[in-house]
Amino acid sequence: MLLRDKLADALRGRDLTVLPSHTNFVSIVYPNAAQSEAIQRGLLAEGIAVHRPPHPALRHLLRVTAQPQALSSKVLEAWRAADGHSYIDTA
Repeated sequence: MLLRDKLADALRGRDLTVLPSHTNFVSIVYPNAAQSEAIQRGLLAEGIAVHRPPHPALRHLLRVTAQPQALSSKVLEAWRAADGHSYIDTA
């Protein structure tokens, strides 16, 4: 199994929506840009950099490069913590 697929499976195992990929990164879908920004800030606070596309139509996505460090328990736990505590009510 490719590292990209292992990363996607690990993120899906955390109930995240991951887009299919044939590249060296995976894209995670959030309901809106505010939520993806909050997750990105939470991860950055833990020293984990993820990419948010600058185009307004894609601001609800986060992109993670598939590398061994991305599968570490530290990264996955930081993602869980950021995702579990930073949703913003936009209603």
